[in-house]
Amino acid sequence: MLFKVSDERSARKIHPAGESPKRECSPGNSVEFRYVSWENPPARAHSRFFTFAVSAIAMLLAAHWGSKLFPPAALAAYFSGHIVLLWGLCMEIIGWAERSAALENRLSVETIAMTILFGIYAVILVGGGVAARSAINRLAGLGLTGIVILKLYLFDVW
Repeated sequence: MLFKVSDERSARKIHPAGESPKRECSPGNSVEFRYVSWENPPARAHSRFFTFAVSAIAMLLAAHWGSKLFPPAALAAYFSGHIVLLWGLCMEIIGWAERSAALENRLSVETIAMTILFGIYAVILVGGGVAARSAINRLAGLGLTGIVILKLYLFDVW
């Protein structure tokens, strides 16, 4: 479904493709229209996630290469890499919810989508830890599972 975005300098109102925006046109005030598809998010969303992903990969590589030199710093870099990656994924979820959910349902969509993301990420960490026989990955996955359970109980249920 296509939408029209009216005058990007103003309130960025989105209108269904069949409707036209209600706006007064005065001399010298031009209005531009561009079509935005739900399937194609803005390019800035991809570049934002790319920045987070590169930062997370750099931190994870620093943890891998620095594990022999200074293990406490490597552990901090390892957890920082996962936090940055989860943060970038959460920002993409929030952007997706803003584009696709109605205003009154947006908070619910965001929280449930983040809970699902954290759950999937925790399962991947535990599975990766079992496959690689890495205790740190298993513990990080179990810790994230605990956070998901607490979030479900304290925030999503109430």
